[in-house]
Amino acid sequence: MPAWPELITWCREHAVSVIGAIFALAGLGMLIRVQLVGAAARTWHATDGIIRHATLQLQRGSGGDASHVWGVDIVYDYLVGDRDYVGQRISPTGDVATSLRASMQAKIAPFQAGTIVPVYYDPARPDRCCLTRHADGTGLALAFLLGGLVFTIGPLLVG
Repeated sequence: MPAWPELITWCREHAVSVIGAIFALAGLGMLIRVQLVGAAARTWHATDGIIRHATLQLQRGSGGDASHVWGVDIVYDYLVGDRDYVGQRISPTGDVATSLRASMQAKIAPFQAGTIVPVYYDPARPDRCCLTRHADGTGLALAFLLGGLVFTIGPLLVG
């Protein structure tokens, strides 16, 4: 086991690899979460719901400026037993925003106001719901994981 001063020196000399490893671990954690939530959602019960509204929303940056990232603003009602619920997610993992407006338009196209749709809900927590069982976020998680691995391994191989 290296002494602390040597470990700190090694980390300074290999900062890119250390940062890459952090990103790779974050990506791995995200990927595991997406897969676990997606697997759980495939066991959820289904009921009918009705779309209240579904629109694209240009998300704002921290300074209030448009960041040119498109998100989904969707609201739907559904009934479980004798209780009414309101849902706001298409994907069980939450809806990942993107700069590709056409991609988001295609995502909300089936969910126009007044449409009756299947709503998948967690029987243990019926307020936890989604409109598709496909878990968003796999691509982003893989980008973090693979990008992190490149920055972790690349500098170590080069020298």
